[in-house]
Amino acid sequence: MASRPLVHPREIHFLNHPPRRSVSGEKNERAAPNQECAGPTAQERRLPMDPHLTPILSLFPGAGILDRGFTLEGFCVLRGPDTLLGGDVRDFHIHAGVVTGIIAGPPCQDFSSARRSPPSGHGVAMLNETHRIIEEAQPQWFLVENVPAVPNIAVRGYDVHRFNLLASEFGCMQRRNRAFQFGYRTGKPLAIYSPGQSHFGRMRPAAIANDRTSTIADLAELQGLPRTFRIPIISRAAQARAIGNGLPVPVAQEIARAIYQRDERAHLKTCACGCGRVTSGPSRQKCFSAACRKRLQRKRDATSIATQSRN
Repeated sequence: MASRPLVHPREIHFLNHPPRRSVSGEKNERAAPNQECAGPTAQERRLPMDPHLTPILSLFPGAGILDRGFTLEGFCVLRGPDTLLGGDVRDFHIHAGVVTGIIAGPPCQDFSSARRSPPSGHGVAMLNETHRIIEEAQPQWFLVENVPAVPNIAVRGYDVHRFNLLASEFGCMQRRNRAFQFGYRTGKPLAIYSPGQSHFGRMRPAAIANDRTSTIADLAELQGLPRTFRIPIISRAAQARAIGNGLPVPVAQEIARAIYQRDERAHLKTCACGCGRVTSGPSRQKCFSAACRKRLQRKRDATSIATQSRN
């Protein structure tokens, strides 16, 4: 049996392309029988690609919680290697142009305020691997998720929008604060719709990797997963680590929506502190919240001190 020819991902969305039409808009009935398989025209190749129709790569996927948020919003996510299943990202390589975007949640233990031992250097090493793969893949955009103290990622050719989000802003019963770095070649930073603080009364402790008291069902619920969520091939402790290390699904979904709708949201007014949250109040409102006003003031103070030191 003859093998099927490989198709480049950039041409996937042309496989089911409708019959070509003439300039007048009528179907070209005299087209050759195999014309639909002839590939895109030069004009079609210049059209912007729908990010839902081209794959994105997930690095350090773990339990796939970040992936789940993007999948629920219609993205096609390719899972990269992960230690959970015996993979090693250091052995992974990818050709440029194969994926449109990269999402990554590298190990955070070295940067976490909850660690009880000196940094091992593994966190920085995995950030370097993330940087290497981004440079190899040359995607249109990338998203790196980690704890607030994670170092900045700078990749040549990309602007980077750094911001923090709380899980409680998106309906979760935990405050869990995560930092995001969104790199992009063209366009504007992300505009995030934040519903604001969830009102559950007393918040529950944030889901963490070394939780030994909560049940797997409770941890899954905190992260926005079904209570029946399980990873059957690994131990209970490994499941807790994988779930606790993940990003809550509702947060991942909003970021996925913001990436998909980035052009549509480009005209929206966002917080002056740079957090990306959309402000919908009166025109004079510059900041989303009191915390944003304090963050903006700290930036101004730092700028003022730097200016005075140069003078």
